[in-house]
Amino acid sequence: MKTFLKLLLVIFLLLSIGCDPRYGFVESEFKLSTDSRLPKFALISNDIKPNNILVTITIYSNPISDRARIIVYTPIPEHKILYDEAGSFRWHPLTEKQFKKEKRYDMYPQYMIIKINNIEEIFEQKTKGDILYVAGHP
Repeated sequence: MKTFLKLLLVIFLLLSIGCDPRYGFVESEFKLSTDSRLPKFALISNDIKPNNILVTITIYSNPISDRARIIVYTPIPEHKILYDEAGSFRWHPLTEKQFKKEKRYDMYPQYMIIKINNIEEIFEQKTKGDILYVAGHP
């Protein structure tokens, strides 16, 4: 019985390594392209442009709902956080339709909708990889 409890504890600890208790399990991590505009909800200042900062987008899964977290950093070596907010994530209806029709998930472009502070933005993943673009509409 003690061995079983130890095994359960080890399994729990291993599963919780990739889990943020506020958001859930990390599903995907992306960077915003330097060729893209900043999302409306992350506009900190008109002086800040994507080509001189780093923007990360992390998608989390949990049993209740999918979440997204956007972090805007100053350039290296400073690398300070300018913006850090989380909100909801869902696939764009066109991408969901494409997934259902083709029964595969490796087709591009893919579109996702992230909503933070009641502002929705559509993000586009043009090709396989970790780069996203803010797309006004698909």
